[in-house]
Amino acid sequence: MSFCLVKREAPAPVAVTAASSKPALSEEELEKKSRAIIEEFLHINDTKEAVQCVQELNSPTLLFIFVRNGIESTLERSTIAREHMGQFLYTLVKTGTLPREQYYKGVLEVLEVGEDMEIDIPHIWLYLAELISPVLIEGGIPMGELFRDLTKPLIPNGKAGILLAEILGLQCKGMSHKKAGALWKESGLTWKEFLSKDQDVNKFITDHVSIRAVISSTK
Repeated sequence: MSFCLVKREAPAPVAVTAASSKPALSEEELEKKSRAIIEEFLHINDTKEAVQCVQELNSPTLLFIFVRNGIESTLERSTIAREHMGQFLYTLVKTGTLPREQYYKGVLEVLEVGEDMEIDIPHIWLYLAELISPVLIEGGIPMGELFRDLTKPLIPNGKAGILLAEILGLQCKGMSHKKAGALWKESGLTWKEFLSKDQDVNKFITDHVSIRAVISSTK
C-alpha cells in the first residue's frame, strides 16, 4: 500500500466515482500533505509511489506549494537529498503531473528571498543549483526557457549569473563540458542578459571556471 493512501483521511460513506469529483484542497491542507509526501519520499526514495501521491492531491493549480516545500525542506540537508528532490521534481514535470508554470512559481517563491537566506545559508546558490539542475535533463525543460523564466527576480541584485554559473558547473560534471556548452549555444543565451548593470561581463566570466569551460567548449 502506498504511503499516501495510508495518510489519506477516511473515505466518506458515499462512493466517489472519479478523482475530479473530490473537493479541491485548501492551501493549508495541501501544505500539510505536501510535507508528509516529501518527508516520506526522502526517507524511502520511492519515486513511483511519490508521483502517485502528488497525482492524488488533485490540486494542479496549487502544486507550486509542493515545489516550494520540496526546495525549502532540502536546502539545508545533504547534497544527495537535494539531488533526489531535484530529480523527483524533474520526473513530475516530465510526466505532466507538475505543470511548468507551477514549477516556476514554486521555485520563484524561494528565489525571491534567496538573497536574504544567503546570510544563514552561505552556499545557497549551489544548493539551489543542485535542486534545479536535474530539470535540464532530456525530456525536462529547455535551458533557454528555464534560465530566462527563473532569473528575472535575481538580475537586479546580481545573483542571476551566480546561480546560472553554479547550474552550469553541475551540468559540466554530469554530462561533460562539451555537451553543456552545446546546450548553452543552442539556447541562444548570452551572459549579458543575466548580469546587473553594475556587473562586468568579461570579469564575471573570468572569475567563474565553469563558465570559461562552457564558453571554450563552444569554440
